[in-house]
Amino acid sequence: MNRPIRFIGVTGPAVAGKDTVAEIICELFDAQNLSTGDALRALARHVYRLPADHMPSREQLFTVGTFIRGEIDKAFTVKLSIEQARILNIPQAVISGMRTLPEAQAIQQEGGIVVVVTADPEVRYKRIKARARDAETAHSFEEFVKRDDLENKGVNGNGITSIIEHADIIIENNGSSRDELKEHIREKLAPLLS
Repeated sequence: MNRPIRFIGVTGPAVAGKDTVAEIICELFDAQNLSTGDALRALARHVYRLPADHMPSREQLFTVGTFIRGEIDKAFTVKLSIEQARILNIPQAVISGMRTLPEAQAIQQEGGIVVVVTADPEVRYKRIKARARDAETAHSFEEFVKRDDLENKGVNGNGITSIIEHADIIIENNGSSRDELKEHIREKLAPLLS
């Protein structure tokens, strides 16, 4: 008897639609989303002594995340989410917010799958402009692409770009409707999760 896939890692470049895809996977397959970003934000608030309702900046998150991955464990936040699923007895968990290959590998070592969400840079840049929620809205397209490339390569080349090469599934999210995206996700994941 095959053991059901318990962990589904979701990652991708900035503004590709990772949260939307994670939400749809939870709806379709009765899973719960455990965000590594939530854990990292809580740790950044602690390190910087920020109020509980304060949203740390990308720079603060990058600094804390780089320290944790470099000094504590390369897959700390993913392993913490896996342990959270075990403690709370969550039968199927989406673990979102992975940024490095060791984090993706931690999910695969647990028998899970890694889903990468992609979208063309032009589409993602338009999304950033439309959501207008941070300083990135002032960046030119060229600045966005430069920063995006740096973030996706990650420290020592172990970022999103390397995860894409090891992904189990790639979901392209270039602007189809939510219903079309949902059907696309169902087609790609149902064979693995049934």
